[in-house]
Parts: sequence; structure tokens; C-alpha cells
Amino acid sequence: MTDLAAETGTDPRSDMASAAPLIVADRLVKQFLARRSPWGRAGSVRALDEVSLTIGRGETLAVVGESGSGKSTLGRALLQLDPPDQGSVRFDGEELVGLRERRLHPYRRRMQMIFQDPFGSLNPRMTVRTILAEPFEIHRSSYARVNIDAEVSRLLDAVQLPASAADRYPRQFSGGPRQRISSARALALKPELVVADEPVSALDVSIQAQILRLLSDLQTQHRLAYLFIAHDLAVVRHIADRVVVMYFGRVVEVADCDTLYRMPGHPYTRALLDASPLPDPEAEARRKRVTLQGEVPSATNPPAGCPFHGRCPRAQARCLTERPPLLERGKGHQVACHVPLEPVLG
Repeated sequence: MTDLAAETGTDPRSDMASAAPLIVADRLVKQFLARRSPWGRAGSVRALDEVSLTIGRGETLAVVGESGSGKSTLGRALLQLDPPDQGSVRFDGEELVGLRERRLHPYRRRMQMIFQDPFGSLNPRMTVRTILAEPFEIHRSSYARVNIDAEVSRLLDAVQLPASAADRYPRQFSGGPRQRISSARALALKPELVVADEPVSALDVSIQAQILRLLSDLQTQHRLAYLFIAHDLAVVRHIADRVVVMYFGRVVEVADCDTLYRMPGHPYTRALLDASPLPDPEAEARRKRVTLQGEVPSATNPPAGCPFHGRCPRAQARCLTERPPLLERGKGHQVACHVPLEPVLG
């Protein structure tokens, strides 16, 4: 794996994060109705199970986990695109859950999203100019006097695309430039929070580094807060200030980036780290891995106790019956595990 810090030439994990959080989410719960099977009634899936987190101003909080862990649902719940069934989301001190769309509308300008698929997230019938002008049209009451052409030029310049791109269609661009266009659209209204949902997973490694460098530069220029969703811990290592690890709709570990990579406390985090190859082939060949056994439990028939116990190499009897709470392990380091990994001293 290419060292992304060397590729990007910058480390956005600076002291930008403010002590006053921009987002405070408390005990979010989101359930979906599962498809009805031929053998019985439709069940429900708890995609978010009492998830809590904070995001500071100018901070990058990464959320990582396997597919189906609830990462994208969490991002959509924070933005009220798919509101939670229970829990609270406070943005800049104001409660968003339960607000009608008319009252939510002003907050839409301040919270934006970059989607995973750079090919499916842009309307193929619109020119880039129309795509970038659309946010101003939606919020025309606040931007009636804005010079749209000037704003389009500003956005293209911000994501390092030529002015001539404005008159082209998305199909005329490859994945990297398309994701730059998606980023420009998300930044059009100068938001304070951007949810980036796997923004580089569909791109080649070299293009990933370019997009990560772009997101870092934009954060520095505009003091953006990011919720950066990913399944690969190697991707977030050099851009995140803190990391939240999710499994089966639950938060199993929270730590600052350095602590998480040096001293992971949850066996699932350790397994995710082991799934990311080291840049040094010799070190990669020598290291011992934690191999996950078993299958992900049924979402419609979740197990008692810790949902990870069927795959955990450290599982004990109590893991089968008792749900582990998220407990403080050190300064800002929280782990939900009855048998956490021992810190490596040195």
C-alpha cells in the first residue's frame, strides 16, 4: 500500500479541531424493515444501535468498518437525509431531529455530502456548469444576488479543474475529475460539515492520493469538518484526527488516530488493521495477523451479548450473554470489549 502521507505531502491532522463540537449525536437508533422471506414475516434490521459521537469544527472524524456496519446510515442520519428513529443530533447547538423540512432548509446549506460513486452521483444530462449552479438555485432566496458564472469559476478553481470543464458533461470525465466535480458541488454553499461517504473507494490508489490531498487542502482553506466514511483503515490513517470503529451498527472503539494504530483495544479493530498491508514487504511478511473466523451474524436475528463473539479469537463465556459497554481506556480512547487487547508499551 502506498504511504498516503508521502503521496499527499500534507498531514491534515493538525490543531484545527475546536474544543466546542460542531456536531453532537447521542444514542442514535435507526431500524429498517427487512424483506419478507418465503418462510415467515419480514423482520427489522437495527442499522444503528445507540451510536453516539462528536465532531469538532475543522476536525476529520473517520468512521470505519466492514460493509453493513452502519457507516453510511450514520452519515445520512446526521444530515437528516434519513432521520434516526431515536436519539439526538445537535448541530452548532441546535437540535435537528424532528424538525420539519422548512426549518431544516437553512441547515442544508451548512451540511453537505460527497457520495461514494463518482459515476452515479452526477446527473449525466447536466453540464458541469448546471451541476455546480444547482445548489444556488435550490437556495435562491439566500443567493439571489450571486453571480453564478463567477461562483462556478471559483468552484472549478478550488478543485483544480480548468474553466473549460464547465461546458462539458460528466461522461466526458474519468473517475478522479468526476469526484472533484462532486467535491465542488458539495462545497458550493461553503458548508461547515461535509460527510464524505467512501469518496475514494472506487478510484485507483494514485487517484485516491490526489483526492485525499484535495480534501485536505480544502479543509485547511475553509476550516471544514469532515465525517470521512471508509472501510480501509489504511486510507484514513493520514487524514483523520480521530477514528470511530463500527461493527453491526454499534461503536466498538473510539480513539485518536495515533493511539488507534499503535494500541488498538478491540479485536475487530486489530483485524481491520491486519487486513491493510504494510508498505514494507519484509515487515508485512513478519507480522502476525488476527484472523477473523465465522460469519457476520444475522441482521434480522442478532445474537445476545457481544455481536462480535462468534468471530472473536478472545471470546469468553460472558461475551455470549453480556453486551460490553463502551468504556474509557485512556484519554479519549474508548473500547467496547470484555477482553480488550493489552496496550503495547515501548
